[in-house]
Amino acid sequence: EKSPNAKLNAFNVLEIRARAANGESQRDIAKCFSVTQSRISYIVQRLAWKHIWPPKNHLFILLSWDYDDNSRLP
Repeated sequence: EKSPNAKLNAFNVLEIRARAANGESQRDIAKCFSVTQSRISYIVQRLAWKHIWPPKNHLFILLSWDYDDNSRLP
C-alpha cells in the first residue's frame, strides 16, 4: 500500500472481499481493479493483505449495513 506503484489499497481490498462474498466472479473483480484473478484469489483467501480487517466473519456486517441510514453500525 505504501509503494507508489501499488495498484490496490486497503479500501480496495475490503471491496474485493465484499464483492467476492456477494458472489461476483474473481475474474470480473480482477478486471475491475486491473489485477490478475490469482491476485484476487490471494486477497479473498487472506493469503495477501492479511492485516486488513474486518475478519471473515465480520464482513457480513459491512455488507448488510445501510449506508444511507444515519444509524450506527449494528
